[in-house]
Amino acid sequence: MIHFEKTSVLSVCARKLYDWHLQPGALEALTPPSEPVRVLNESFVLEEHAELTLELSLGPFKLHWIAHHQNIVPERRFDDIQRKGPFKHWHHQHLFEPLSEETTRMRDVIACSLPGGAVADRLLGWAVRKKLRRLFDYRHQQLYDRFGHAKPAFVTNG
Repeated sequence: MIHFEKTSVLSVCARKLYDWHLQPGALEALTPPSEPVRVLNESFVLEEHAELTLELSLGPFKLHWIAHHQNIVPERRFDDIQRKGPFKHWHHQHLFEPLSEETTRMRDVIACSLPGGAVADRLLGWAVRKKLRRLFDYRHQQLYDRFGHAKPAFVTNG
């Protein structure tokens, strides 16, 4: 199993940060231009057991990713679990912890495994973590640019 975590402290209340993640276009805004993603079910509404279908571009190839959402606690968390996609297993926890009325600790916690099992995870886990680190550094920077830093600026583990 491959584990990754990215934590940031932002100058925004948890409700506003959580709600921003629910709006149309949020995922695209958090995705680097070099890694295009397209939401195929544009009428998606985040609710328990809702599924979001994405199209990822890997060079000339298109890959569909279906994410099942669960453990939804408004203003606090939601999880997405891959139903179909490139991983054998993917569980992404989106956590929003209010630190004050104007400050939120946001954590992205990912547990995933590659096709090929433990051997593939051991051999290629470093590459997956590197790609996740780049992706989530970008995502969190976009949120800093939108909402502002709080102190401490951010902590990365992974």
